[in-house]
Amino acid sequence: MSALVLCLLCLCFASVASAQGGAVDGGGGGGPMVPSQENDGDTLMRTFEDGVALLADGECKEAEDKFEKVLKTVPRNSQANYLRGICLQCMHNYKGSIRYFRRAKRDDAEFWQAYGALGISYLAIDRSKQARAELDELAKYKRLCERPRRKCPVELLKAYEKLSTAFERVEGGIDPTPEPEGPIEGPALPSSR
Repeated sequence: MSALVLCLLCLCFASVASAQGGAVDGGGGGGPMVPSQENDGDTLMRTFEDGVALLADGECKEAEDKFEKVLKTVPRNSQANYLRGICLQCMHNYKGSIRYFRRAKRDDAEFWQAYGALGISYLAIDRSKQARAELDELAKYKRLCERPRRKCPVELLKAYEKLSTAFERVEGGIDPTPEPEGPIEGPALPSSR
């Protein structure tokens, strides 16, 4: 994983905080969404960065432990929930990953990768009806983008394509959760070592 991608993932905490003027309460009793001075933000940032690096190296269990620590303090952070779900997928715990992808969607309705990853987890445990619902939801947003003078976010298009391809693989009798090629990016399923 390039240093740029690592920096972009780690900046997810800072961008939400700065856009809203500091620490944010996630509402609904979920707790804060981003690190702050009150919740030892510097240590959380390092823990998050360590988790990203471990996941990029295929150390899924160790990475999951890091994201678990982050989520104890900032339970409504969509990036940390999503990455914990990716760690669980990496360990072939598809059923466990569903909780974290659903939380990522709850906290950021436009976190397109979470829709795709959630659908793949549903496919992996033979819940094609729920997976189809995720694909249909992505398709709905994709259709909205296709109106004149609208641009679709690249992440939406990628998530739709990835989940659509997974459906094609299932319908063709091929494992929907192939091992990735190259560096881990987005909702790819990293191989465990």
